[in-house]
Amino acid sequence: MTVYGAGKLGFLGKRRSPSAVTQLTDGTTGVTISALTGQITTATLTAVAGAEHVFIVTNTDVKINSVVSVSISSYAGAGTPIVSVSKTTAGTFSVTIANLHASDALTVTMLINFAINDI
Repeated sequence: MTVYGAGKLGFLGKRRSPSAVTQLTDGTTGVTISALTGQITTATLTAVAGAEHVFIVTNTDVKINSVVSVSISSYAGAGTPIVSVSKTTAGTFSVTIANLHASDALTVTMLINFAINDI
């Protein structure tokens, strides 16, 4: 069995280029991007300590049994952000951005990577 990493081949071994999308308005605004791998540039996020933003990514490559991974590619600012996938359905996944810092507010634009793998 050959396992491919994310990037140009994608997790499924299909040759596809990663895509990118920019979130408009605020940290809860949904985005649409149909690709196995890609990057999401968030709107400027403002979250007090302990708060979170959740937004929906509409993506036709997401299946009911997909495993979606997310990570922060770039971030510069106060607070302690963490990203996770909080829900996956056919055609969508939800991204949660939480500020784990005990006192510093999160005020930043960040770049989030994602990759879709079907099991």
